[in-house]
Amino acid sequence: MTGSQKIQRIFINEKVDRNQRKRWPLITDSKGRVLWLPLLKRGIALPSPRTSEKKEYVKLKFIPFSGFGRTQA
Repeated sequence: MTGSQKIQRIFINEKVDRNQRKRWPLITDSKGRVLWLPLLKRGIALPSPRTSEKKEYVKLKFIPFSGFGRTQA
C-alpha cells in the first residue's frame, strides 16, 4: 500500500504520548520530505537522480534513552 499520512495521525495510531510528540525526532531531507520517524515509520524511498557523481550518504542510528518510546498498552 502506498500513500501518505500526517505526522499527527502516525503519532495517534502508534499511541505516542502527547508530551513525547514534541520531543520525537523527525528526520527530513533538504527539501523537507520526511525520511524517518525513529521507532515508528520510514518514509517512502525516493528515486536517486542518475548522475555520474560519486554518491554520498549519511548513516543514522537512533539509540533511544531510558523512558523514551511508545506507551505499552
